[in-house]
Amino acid sequence: MGSGLLDNIFRKVEDGASSLFWMDPWLDCVSLDVRYTRLFDLAVNKFVNVAEMFSLYWEVNGEAWKWGRRLFAWDEGFVRECMAQLLLVVLQVGVTDGWIYKLHSSNRYTIKSAYNYLTRLDVAIDDRCNHVEEPLMTSASDESASDDVSF
Repeated sequence: MGSGLLDNIFRKVEDGASSLFWMDPWLDCVSLDVRYTRLFDLAVNKFVNVAEMFSLYWEVNGEAWKWGRRLFAWDEGFVRECMAQLLLVVLQVGVTDGWIYKLHSSNRYTIKSAYNYLTRLDVAIDDRCNHVEEPLMTSASDESASDDVSF
């Protein structure tokens, strides 16, 4: 389980038409812009969907891979690594992509499940948040105001 609420939500790709190739967490629950940061930075089309990428030619210099500049050898290694993972993906024509929520057995998000998760977290409260800073300068009219501040 991830550390935050969003770490527990990922994209289930079916036909790939509504899932962003780089930005949605659809491959092993991690977005490709996070896993392959350098490739994402170099990619020309950052908003291509999964179906579009699969319909294009899958070679390092193919139509699917458009870069802002020529790739270095290590960049090409990342492309091959990414392509090897994508060979395991099978798109389901006519089935819409969806979101999976790992914190509930139904895989559906509910307010109650999010609340239960968040209230179980061990959150450290910073003492600095409980104090009010005094202003550096006060005017004569401010001196009569009470020093007590409450929230």
